[in-house]
Amino acid sequence: MEIFGIKIGKKSAQEKIGITPDDASWVEEDMAILLKAIGYPSPDQLAYTSRLFPKSVYQKSFTASFFIEELLNLLGASHLHIEQVVYEDYSGMNIIPYAQLSEYVEAYVEELEEGRSYRIYISKRVTTNEFRLRAVICEEIVRIQFGIFERGDSQSAEEVNAFAARIYMIYLGLGCFINDAQNLVSLEYQAGIQSRRTYGPLLPKEVFAYALGLFAYLANDKEANWIKMFKTEIQLEFEKVMVYLSKFWPEELSLNKSNQKNILYFELDKAWDLYTEEKYSQAIELQSAQVPQIKDPICLARVLNNLGYFRLADGDIEGSILDFHEAISHDSTFPFAHDNLGFAYLLKGELEKANSFLETAMSLNGNDPAYSCRNKAHYYQLLGDMDQSLDYYKRAFAINTPVDYLYHLYGKFLIAYGEQALGEKYVKKETRKVNFEIK
Repeated sequence: MEIFGIKIGKKSAQEKIGITPDDASWVEEDMAILLKAIGYPSPDQLAYTSRLFPKSVYQKSFTASFFIEELLNLLGASHLHIEQVVYEDYSGMNIIPYAQLSEYVEAYVEELEEGRSYRIYISKRVTTNEFRLRAVICEEIVRIQFGIFERGDSQSAEEVNAFAARIYMIYLGLGCFINDAQNLVSLEYQAGIQSRRTYGPLLPKEVFAYALGLFAYLANDKEANWIKMFKTEIQLEFEKVMVYLSKFWPEELSLNKSNQKNILYFELDKAWDLYTEEKYSQAIELQSAQVPQIKDPICLARVLNNLGYFRLADGDIEGSILDFHEAISHDSTFPFAHDNLGFAYLLKGELEKANSFLETAMSLNGNDPAYSCRNKAHYYQLLGDMDQSLDYYKRAFAINTPVDYLYHLYGKFLIAYGEQALGEKYVKKETRKVNFEIK
């Protein structure tokens, strides 16, 4: 597997610091994003000590809730309410072949109240080792802080997300927790197959040490006495990094004009915020300007899908169809683009073309079942099959996840069904303004 130009488990071809220019660029961009967002880091690398974590250290056994509370205080995020739940995933049972464990999830996050309250679900197997548990909690809290707690659409995308979260951990001074966890390697037998079990996808030592070097420079702490807490191979790589940075410190980390691409992710979020505020024309303008900057086809497909959805919300059905088609051309397995394209064709009255895209969306992994059911309900209503339409509306509501225009469409359905008063009540419940004609 190759991530950032490095083949995991093999040495990089570059001898000086063991990290390729592409690797360096990726880490620098992440550091620049954080520099833009929160300023320069503290020179202290947080260690699990009684000075920093008095409640946690003095417990007879490690208590995640105390650790979370103290970590949030240290990170200046005490406004967040975070609880944790341990779940049993059965992956430790010998009856499960190791091949099925390659994409196991150690933890995931549920957002209870946006920007305020979250629940971290932690696999029971993680709780068997305190070092790993602390690192996983740190990573999930960092994901929450920077809005990357939703998992990637593929294994490789999730690994990039995990690596990004760990780069952010280093920036916040949590590198010691990564080091502790990555130092854990145990040999186990799963279904008779010897396997190497480690802390998730390991952050390559080259990338790890380079990020630590940038942290030391940004924190104006080039002596970096905290490096003694890291394992030997990281210390040795770090020495090479510091020699390299003394000659080639990347000035673009100051976010000058030549480095504006580093804040692309913030601009993407800004476009979505404009959409949620129903400032559609502004969202379209900003998102359109971002499209030429994106080279990764998976990311480009998602941005084009968003752009199409913004146009659809603004009433530009023809424009949205072009965007959705282009999104699918970059990633044919992206279910949301198929679903959105199907809905756009429903709005044009091209029912069978619409249904082909809806069926594809429902067959793909990662689709939104409530949204798909809403679209199928409208499809059957336009066909005149009110019973099938009602059945799909019931399914959409039963899934109980928010779906744009569901109340409006269902209200119109009820009115067409003869339930005028009830239908009007549902139409009034719709929270988003409808700028296109519902046939």
